[in-house]
Amino acid sequence: MRSPRLAAILVVAGVIACGGAGGSDCVTASCNGGGGGGGNVQTGFVSKSLSDGGTTYGYQVFVPANYNTTSATIPVIVFMHGSAEKGSDNQAQTNVGLGPVVKANASNFPAIVVFPQGPAIEGSVGNEIFDRITVSALDKTLLEYSKANPKRVYLTGLSYGGIRGYEVAFRNAAKFAAWVPISASICAACISGSTSTTQTQGFQLAAQGLKTVPIWEFHGDTDPQISVNDSYGIKSAFTSNGDPYQLTVISGGHTIWDGVYARADLWAWVYQQTR
Repeated sequence: MRSPRLAAILVVAGVIACGGAGGSDCVTASCNGGGGGGGNVQTGFVSKSLSDGGTTYGYQVFVPANYNTTSATIPVIVFMHGSAEKGSDNQAQTNVGLGPVVKANASNFPAIVVFPQGPAIEGSVGNEIFDRITVSALDKTLLEYSKANPKRVYLTGLSYGGIRGYEVAFRNAAKFAAWVPISASICAACISGSTSTTQTQGFQLAAQGLKTVPIWEFHGDTDPQISVNDSYGIKSAFTSNGDPYQLTVISGGHTIWDGVYARADLWAWVYQQTR
């Protein structure tokens, strides 16, 4: 059963997502190419696939229940999972973090959600594949679903997915209206392309590349896997650079994401962001 708190979150999110926040950009489906290419679009979780380097990778797209009846364009969220969800079953990435929230509220979750799944390949090769297929899955979703609002595309990721998400956002800043990393850090060598880059230098490079993307970061104060000190360092670099960045440190360890995704203030903030 959906909790009253989460029901309230979805009411707020739905109002803002459908253009009730007073934004001046177009919110009708006709502004974004019509209503889905004719006929009814399948709603709920839909299994998709794409090709990268000759290999096929699966991803999931959640399509809101009212997709076929709404006249408004719909925001898009991209979720990047943690290391435990790597694989090829095209299911595990929907079972942690944002996925359970969407499943529990499938009848009224107000956004299209893209769930790429990174391969079970360690190191830079697997990392780069996850990054590429995340961007490809988003691009394919924006092309396939004509009601998807390209001005309201939001990226979020946790743990491993938060680290990868920083690079995805860094290299594709123009695609995203907001970025929400949870229990994450920044891979300095990934950002710069050089193993000689220090962590501080990596944070500074990221701050320069992400200056146009509003960021709300969350970290547990006793996280034993990725130190909260990394987030404090990111905060210092980003705020010193004038980035639209905020950090919330939560009492807890590494797996804080359920509480984060249940925050009404987070979703209100997310859906207010637009490019």
